[in-house]
Amino acid sequence: MKGVVAGLLMMGAVWVGLGVPPLSQSVTISWYSQGWISLWVHPDLFLGVADRSSFNPEDKSFRPLEALGNPVVVAGNLPQGLVLTIRAVDWQVPPGFPEPVPEGFLEDFQWRVSGGNFQPLSLEETVVWQSSGPKVAQLSVDYRYQLEITDVPGDYSVTILYTASAP
Repeated sequence: MKGVVAGLLMMGAVWVGLGVPPLSQSVTISWYSQGWISLWVHPDLFLGVADRSSFNPEDKSFRPLEALGNPVVVAGNLPQGLVLTIRAVDWQVPPGFPEPVPEGFLEDFQWRVSGGNFQPLSLEETVVWQSSGPKVAQLSVDYRYQLEITDVPGDYSVTILYTASAP
């Protein structure tokens, strides 16, 4: 068997040596990229329980409930860039909450991105972040609820809608 293989190799060498040209063929590898946007937002959060330890009797103030360092990742390959917005879409306050809902409630719920200034959540879309071209961004979002004496006992919640889009 070794002799047959060696003989075939020698015949191939002879054919190439006798002027038989080698064969070549090129191929093109191609692909298509769609425009895309990806958004990942942290899971639901629980800010904690407001109780008497939240109240400071010396200056008659309240310690806010906070959730700090919550990841939000936005990415996209659009040449015109990306815009990330935030807004409140739903809320729950207990019966007997004395302030106007949602205005009085939402002004006490604040957010900020990557250590910026806290600002109140709104029913209107507010720009959180934007890019001028393709980008991957990992943001850190902080939430704060400023407690007040009018926060009657019960369950509170706010549903936030993040939207990533092209400008």
